[in-house]
Amino acid sequence: MKPILYWSNTNQQGSYFQRLMYEVRRSAASAGSDVATMVKVLDEGFWNEAPMLDPDTCKAASLYLPIGTWCKQGDLAQQEQLRSVGMLMRQNMIELSNSMQPGIIKAGWSKEITDQWTAGMREGKGS
Repeated sequence: MKPILYWSNTNQQGSYFQRLMYEVRRSAASAGSDVATMVKVLDEGFWNEAPMLDPDTCKAASLYLPIGTWCKQGDLAQQEQLRSVGMLMRQNMIELSNSMQPGIIKAGWSKEITDQWTAGMREGKGS
């Protein structure tokens, strides 16, 4: 059985960001978006048929994005760069959560719980 990475009542240490992404994907699919095809097209190389792009250097794939300042690797300069990028990613994801809130509420979640996910991301819980 795969571990659940996202926050839930039974997984208080899970990622609030991953929970938001899970709910965005789930609500998009329930609204009629073809999420499975989108993932397949991206993973197979969405850009391969674009004449202006080099298919050897322009790739797409599914990935797990670290947000926040926890990522530490390399020397002190690299660590500072990772910290700065992580802070910017967290800010971007908080804005994303705000913009996605209406769709998630329409899918059945309350404003209070979606606010809790955003607050958890802002505080760096489970990022």
